Amino acid sequence: MVAAPEANGFFTAKDVSRYIPAAYSLIERSFLQKVALTHREQQYSMLEYNRPGWTFHAKGFWLEPYASDHSSGAMLTTIGSPNFGYRSFERDVEAQAWIYSEDATLYKQWQQDIAHIRQYTHAVSLADLNHRSRGNPYWVPLATRAIRRMM
Repeated sequence: MVAAPEANGFFTAKDVSRYIPAAYSLIERSFLQKVALTHREQQYSMLEYNRPGWTFHAKGFWLEPYASDHSSGAMLTTIGSPNFGYRSFERDVEAQAWIYSEDATLYKQWQQDIAHIRQYTHAVSLADLNHRSRGNPYWVPLATRAIRRMM
């Protein structure tokens, strides 16, 4: 789950930072291209959060067993500062905890939280991201490669 360009705080910026959402879209496109090369499109989905008037800063990791009935109630999640970008891994000091639980009540609460966030998401495909990148100035892909490690 990622921010749609419109849900990025830089989307309405008046200076060059207004292209930061475009840079993130290019990074997302790169990820989906790598997924396509491995023929695993069915195993991954990318959702973009877009709630009018809101920016998106929720981030996390939610993992649950692959079962249609989710009868086990098991779930793995993170709390703290779960940033997964290059900058967070290589430059910043981040603290987070991983929580695993099989508690059915907690599982239901997690599901409600995720459902609340997901109601403002839509799936985005490689084709969507390819189309979106056509409107970018020629220098945005070059700048994205140059600053990617800071994002």
